[in-house]
Amino acid sequence: MGVCAIVAEYDPLHLGHRYHIGEARTRSRCEHVVVIMSGNFTQRGTPAMTDKWSRARMALAAGADLVLELPTGYAVQTAEWFAKGAVGILAALGVVTHLSFGAETENPALLRELAALTLREPEGVSRLVRLNLARGLSHPAARAEALCAHMGRGSGEGRAAEARLALRAPNNILGILYLRAIAELGVPIQPVVV
Repeated sequence: MGVCAIVAEYDPLHLGHRYHIGEARTRSRCEHVVVIMSGNFTQRGTPAMTDKWSRARMALAAGADLVLELPTGYAVQTAEWFAKGAVGILAALGVVTHLSFGAETENPALLRELAALTLREPEGVSRLVRLNLARGLSHPAARAEALCAHMGRGSGEGRAAEARLALRAPNNILGILYLRAIAELGVPIQPVVV
């Protein structure tokens, strides 16, 4: 008997979310699905379209067994703090065995590799980030380009191109950050990519 968690905003909840809840349960083989959801404010810091109570009822109707609120202090932060706060709370529950998230890539190994690179950033990547910042790129763009260049070394441009595509997709980015938070916090939560 396991517990699979999903971090969500469900603003609004739609058929894709319903599908994800079902797939999370099926792929993880967990008996229960818990959703940790932002409250009345979303990650962009704007008010949610629907109040948290209505969205929680919709998540329960869509198949979740329990809905918990992600505190506003995490919910309105950058993706990194959004992910780290959610994973930290899920770890503190002591019952979550899996974390399911959606991704635009069908290569979970690539997401794990990118997460490991961002956690233990090699000096070469850090140097490339600084060079890219000096060229006028924003920090996220500078880091993404540095990671792609690093992944292309020895593996060819195809690997760098695959990483570049992965780092342009918002669900992939959140997935990478969930994986990074799991590793950084050293928690035994297994990822389930949908």
